[in-house]
Amino acid sequence: MNLAVKLRTIDTEMAIIYLTKDNSTQNDTLWRYGIDDLVRKHRNDIEIKYRIQRALEMHRLSSLCTNLKSENTNLLTLSQTDGLTRLFNRRYFSEVIETEFAKIKRYGGRMGCLMIDMDHFKKVNDNFGHLVGDQVLKQLADIMRKNVRTIDIPARYGGEEFVLILPETGEQGVEVVGDKILRAVENHDFVSETNPEIPFPKKLTVSIGGSHYPHDDIVSAESLLDLADQALYKAKRGGCNQLVLSWEKDK
Repeated sequence: MNLAVKLRTIDTEMAIIYLTKDNSTQNDTLWRYGIDDLVRKHRNDIEIKYRIQRALEMHRLSSLCTNLKSENTNLLTLSQTDGLTRLFNRRYFSEVIETEFAKIKRYGGRMGCLMIDMDHFKKVNDNFGHLVGDQVLKQLADIMRKNVRTIDIPARYGGEEFVLILPETGEQGVEVVGDKILRAVENHDFVSETNPEIPFPKKLTVSIGGSHYPHDDIVSAESLLDLADQALYKAKRGGCNQLVLSWEKDK
């Protein structure tokens, strides 16, 4: 019995068939520790053979099921993730923001939204090439990851534009996070990940627009995004490298 218990502790996937000569009270313990079958010694060899085959097949199917679950999890992650930046993609983000907004609107709460756009990104691609541009976007995504909480939802919205949802965050919190990302990008040295000698646009900036719910002008997730986008456009027109908040017009 001790051997069977030890084997199950060492390897949870191993098929264990216990051969016994009596109706020992220890058998209950064996079943509880997860043996696959119990065979009394007087049974014939054919029966034992097929019991072993059945146990091995059950473990094979169990292992296959575990692998399929793991692969499905990986596929789900891939379907939700932007291939370049490893942030959430726009499709998944759109689903999440609708769900989060509906929940807050029904049960109460607050949330913020930041739209973030790399300034003069076309010049980066034109002057340094699209491979450099891709590395710039990846580094911007890393900066976002480092400056948000685990409950926040960062996503690549399209091209050089990113979006960030801040659950349970008030106006002041939206401003703090937006300014934090703005300064982090401004102070970041953009360099090649593969070769420091490659020409690179060392200093870059972003423009950011922010919105917040609850607000009189926001009745849906779409309007939350729209106000943040309008604020982003205002930041761009105002000279870039700045944070504009949608509610500032109310002041």
